[in-house]
Amino acid sequence: MTGWATSGSMPWGRSADASLPYSDHPDFNELVEYVQAVSPNHVYTVNGFPELSGRLRELGYPAVHLNTKSQRQDSGFQMKLV
Repeated sequence: MTGWATSGSMPWGRSADASLPYSDHPDFNELVEYVQAVSPNHVYTVNGFPELSGRLRELGYPAVHLNTKSQRQDSGFQMKLV
């Protein structure tokens, strides 16, 4: 089970009897829930949209979005907890 399971360009995907496209990447709300569950001292969001860090700040978590000029802004939400 992987988002790559249906890709014919992946060697292991072609030899499978069945493939189920599934992504293990959490969505926006799941990341917020994770932060609430672990209650980190600091949160740094990277690769994606700055709205995640803004929402976390609204909830009282010290969150900063780290943006770089070379990153794509449509790559989803990622974060590092400290």
